Amino acid sequence: SELCGKMNPKYSFGVLIDLLRTSVASGNHAVSRACMYACCCSFELHKDSERVFFQGMGNALSRELLVLYKAVSSQRDSPGSNEVKKTQLGCLDCFGAVVIQKLEQEEGRDDDVGASAEGAFTFKDVMGVLFSGDGAAAAARNGLARALLGAGDAAAAGLDLDLATHSFIANAVISIVPRLKVTKKEAVFADHLIPRALKRMVFRGTSEYSGTGAALASFDENVLQVLFISMYHLPVDSVADFASDILQMVISVVTRGVPGQVQVAAMRTAACLLSKDSLVARCEGALLLELERAVLQAAGEDHCGAEMKSICAAVLQAMGSANGKR
Repeated sequence: SELCGKMNPKYSFGVLIDLLRTSVASGNHAVSRACMYACCCSFELHKDSERVFFQGMGNALSRELLVLYKAVSSQRDSPGSNEVKKTQLGCLDCFGAVVIQKLEQEEGRDDDVGASAEGAFTFKDVMGVLFSGDGAAAAARNGLARALLGAGDAAAAGLDLDLATHSFIANAVISIVPRLKVTKKEAVFADHLIPRALKRMVFRGTSEYSGTGAALASFDENVLQVLFISMYHLPVDSVADFASDILQMVISVVTRGVPGQVQVAAMRTAACLLSKDSLVARCEGALLLELERAVLQAAGEDHCGAEMKSICAAVLQAMGSANGKR
């Protein structure tokens, strides 16, 4: 794997993708992981000299990674084995390496890069899939959606993204958050993620989750999990301007009767924010009191489950600690 990663990717990458495709079809997880590791090594060693090439190859590689991720997600490791788990994590790490490449090119993309990588998806496309739900017309213009589903298949299917695909994207984005420091793109990442997460969640109510919209709760839970991990890892100066809006979103979520799993995910984000004194300082006292009332009300509901009660207690404890320092 390391040797293949050191080779000129213009010669090795096509072979690696073909081998990955074959190993996925045969269920040979060891070979699949070797191919993914070689691709990651190649990204790291040649990212400066072959950025245009990698930008174009990201489409084909990402499609194979999704196929493998879905295949292993339906499997279980036998006792004493972790082959399936390692392969699943390898898919996320490898696609995460592709996403980091896209993020690093998000600013300062010269005309040569754009022209040479025509049809390649961008980091904005990754965020577009994460926040899918803007309609088929918007999805049809999304480079990543077309890359994952195939242009013909996407048109036939109306570009509907299933939960497994959405989870793949969300977990891959989560996997890169701890590595964002080396890209120096934390602020760019935050600007793409946080406003769209707030816009998606702040007006959610019971009506959106009724009937066929019940599956929406799992999509929203994915989005809030990305937001929570991002709040934990991103530097304070990248998220400080959003602190009050995030707490307003949490208040809205826990007071509008949305499903419990969505409320828990939102409350985790609040608990994380409240653990950072510099972010609490950006929030007005009246907003914190409103949050406290909302949390107490949620914790007192008859249908409040054990997990929700636990996270409510954690938020209230964090608020008590924060208020003691104000």
